[in-house]
Amino acid sequence: MLAELQNSFIATLKQRQLTDFAPSLVSSEVSATDRMNIYANHLGLTLRELLTAAYPILAAQLEEDEFTRVCVSYCQQRPMAKPEAWTFGEGFAEVMAQDEALADQQPLIDLARIERAAQQCFYAADQTPLAADALAGMDAEALCKVRFYLLPGVQLLAVDAQALGYWQLAQNGGLTKQHVLPGRQAQLLIQRLPSGEIGVTGLDPALFLFIQLLAAGNDFMSTYEEVLQHFADFSVQEAYQYCITADVFSNQSG
Repeated sequence: MLAELQNSFIATLKQRQLTDFAPSLVSSEVSATDRMNIYANHLGLTLRELLTAAYPILAAQLEEDEFTRVCVSYCQQRPMAKPEAWTFGEGFAEVMAQDEALADQQPLIDLARIERAAQQCFYAADQTPLAADALAGMDAEALCKVRFYLLPGVQLLAVDAQALGYWQLAQNGGLTKQHVLPGRQAQLLIQRLPSGEIGVTGLDPALFLFIQLLAAGNDFMSTYEEVLQHFADFSVQEAYQYCITADVFSNQSG
């Protein structure tokens, strides 16, 4: 009975349906409705702080009032479901895309995708990167059968280039708005670096496609042929060298 009451109380606060639960409270000094508002406001402030920590660059771009409005909408649509605080914020970009006032702000939506991917990479499980000697000595037939897997701390995103510009401006105050190129696309590799920081790197489109296809489970030969259909000057040797030196793939290949 107590557990059911607690769960009902929490659900009521998340959805801000305060009048549904207020009659269950007994209060002699403060009305039940006022108490529910106090609880809900404290929860709302805490959740907004979590979202600000998850999307600091987006919060700065939207500014306080608009970011708060989107946070309220997000909390109503996607109440916190997991105990780990860092998981809260999943789907924020999707909520933005469905918001009439923001639906045409693709750079800002993509900025939310970048910040979410960065957080996921930061908290991803550790795994040993694929070393060069793991492929050394393989003949062509054996190499073609190898399957490659992205490290848990690595993600690929194709975004509006202006979203990358927002990220760069936040990381390096020396950049100017001239580096923000509206209307163009950027292919990004987002990864947790050995230092623990998150790196966001713009990739050549051919290299991005190569990594993307291999990470999706395609075999080497079909991947190579697909990339060559779009980029005739693609160098697979350079692509492999980049992937190995940049710790893109895990050692769980075979």
